[in-house]
Amino acid sequence: MEFLMTYGWAIIIILLAVAALWLLGVFSPSVTTTCQIEAPFTCQDAVISDNSIIINLGTAQTQSATVTSITVNGQACPTIINSALTPNTVTTVKCLGLTLKEKEKTAIQITTSYKKKGGGLTHSAEGTISGQASRGSYVYDNDPDLLLAYDFDGGPIDLTGNGYSATLTGGVDCTVQGKRGNACSFNGTDLNYYQISPVSPELPASNFAFSFWFYLDNDAVSRGVWQYLLHPSGFRLYQHDGDNQLYFYNTGAQLIGWAPSSGEWHHLACSVIADDNVICYGDGQKKAINQPTGGFTSSSQITLTTTSSGGNDLPMDGKLDELAIYTRVLTDEEMIEHSKL
Repeated sequence: MEFLMTYGWAIIIILLAVAALWLLGVFSPSVTTTCQIEAPFTCQDAVISDNSIIINLGTAQTQSATVTSITVNGQACPTIINSALTPNTVTTVKCLGLTLKEKEKTAIQITTSYKKKGGGLTHSAEGTISGQASRGSYVYDNDPDLLLAYDFDGGPIDLTGNGYSATLTGGVDCTVQGKRGNACSFNGTDLNYYQISPVSPELPASNFAFSFWFYLDNDAVSRGVWQYLLHPSGFRLYQHDGDNQLYFYNTGAQLIGWAPSSGEWHHLACSVIADDNVICYGDGQKKAINQPTGGFTSSSQITLTTTSSGGNDLPMDGKLDELAIYTRVLTDEEMIEHSKL
């Protein structure tokens, strides 16, 4: 007892210090990502996420080269995007549809095949990646209800396998820095946008959702943020120049109740549950939306980032990134999680 009375305060201080170090992550430090591969390939960079592996691979002095397999913690990659490498160019290879846990340690094996410049026999090369999984973007989820998903690395290329890549119109630049990787930038003056082509997906009149990141360059003018034409009179989402608020428009303007500031990235996710029941979250916060009237009807026409008001085109002035459209309603928890990218 005398020992505890004398040294108890010191023991308490030591325990508090250990607890503080544990909370700071001293006893579970982050793991550095490493990437190595045999010649003639080079690994420029790699990002390990809980639902994806993104690898920048280069190859030189080859006639053709292909990533034949990627194995993650002993499991074959469900989907490989950009498996065919372009000689003398860095190609972004994507392994999608993983179900790792955040902070899970990973061991990845890459197998490639190639032919040397000038032709000849087919050779193989192997590589390894190791590291720790971070939070991945929702566009890489292996969700069966994902209708289309764009990360905009290389443009509006559909990652779902449904074939809904888009055609760019006007001076759209998809090489600018985005929320994560690249984004598509729209200059706010030219009528530039992208159209799902040649065959647009059919979206139901209710029970669907969308989620995306956007960046507005200024607050001075009206601009379309995102548009989906659901019936001949249109279903639009735009920011008004009078109050900078976001609005839906179908048979009339419906205020979402959010005025996102310019000069920074914002996230918007909305679920259309029924004709008069739309739930939206902006930057992870639920918004008090005035409910639409008149109802929606299904349509297969999609035009994004430009809209119209009174016959006047209102092209977007800013950037768009990480776009996903679902054929189901997103839960409140999912919409909040999407904003944590």
